[in-house]
Amino acid sequence: WSLPRRGLLKADIYPTLHRPVLVPGDAKSGQWPARAIRVLDSRIRAFGYIPDENYLYPGDVLLVAGAGLAARLICKAQMQGGFDREHARWSHAALYIGGGRIVEATPFGGVRVGRLVDMTFDRHLLVRRRLDEALTMESRYAIVVDALTGLRRGYSLGAVPRLAWRSWRRQLWAPDRRPDVGGVVICSTVVRNAYTTSIAVDLVPGTISVTWPADLSHTAELEDVEIGWVQIVA
Repeated sequence: WSLPRRGLLKADIYPTLHRPVLVPGDAKSGQWPARAIRVLDSRIRAFGYIPDENYLYPGDVLLVAGAGLAARLICKAQMQGGFDREHARWSHAALYIGGGRIVEATPFGGVRVGRLVDMTFDRHLLVRRRLDEALTMESRYAIVVDALTGLRRGYSLGAVPRLAWRSWRRQLWAPDRRPDVGGVVICSTVVRNAYTTSIAVDLVPGTISVTWPADLSHTAELEDVEIGWVQIVA
């Protein structure tokens, strides 16, 4: 078993605007493979495309630029905390677990299993992966299993405004100056903890506090992976 090398980009060398972000607006302008796929959601059928899961592996980190109150608060806190706009734009993080499913923490559902298509057909998506020859498929599934042990754990939505308010005084990008609010559960913290406890890999070395989506975008422990779309046909 080996990882496909298609579209892998070193985090330190790509231009800011050239990251392989999956953008719904680009789907209809590309030449993508077509497959007969049974999709029940009328919105997704109308859109006509889903992410190509052939280039995804268990444990892949998914970063999403979304909308809504929690997303705005998180993006604002990250910008005020000193993250570059390219990293601060990501307001949600999840782990791919296979079979078109993800594990994520949401403000009103806590830690749960969801569908990849629900978070991509109207949002921007960036896939990041840890490339390590020692990281076997068994290890990747161990990451997934660890994340799943937190199912139904509550999301710390109330902590986000507090962190945003405090961020003007402390720089979130600087681990030694970040507010320490242990026990806070947001989407990106679930992702980081799954790696740390299952395979002893810290995706954000140097900080023991809350992990933000911008951390997972910025960290050199992960690399960007390019994926494309699949056209849905009857």
